[in-house]
Amino acid sequence: MNDLAFFEPNSVLTAGGASFVIQLVANTLAQFGVGQRWTAGLLSLVLAGLNADPQLNVAWLILMTVINACFLFCTALGLSQSFRQVGGGGLGFGATRDTAWTRFFSSWF
Repeated sequence: MNDLAFFEPNSVLTAGGASFVIQLVANTLAQFGVGQRWTAGLLSLVLAGLNADPQLNVAWLILMTVINACFLFCTALGLSQSFRQVGGGGLGFGATRDTAWTRFFSSWF
């Protein structure tokens, strides 16, 4: 097994892998002033479109792409929200002060 087997195209196109990539790209670009929601939405559509079955007719292809994009977007949103700093001042994972971690995982709302 290759040491980089986790980062193969097939593993990125799984729901969890794609959601992680969407969340990572959206939060990274947000550090440069790009909107997280728009980035995540567009990237969700692109990744869902790459994974669509080209043998479907056009209407089903569009419908399945949009549904899968919504699924990917919501999963990426959940990932990002689960790591963000909450109102009580801490994360479920132990960060209780303003750190690079809490700034990177800011709220998408």
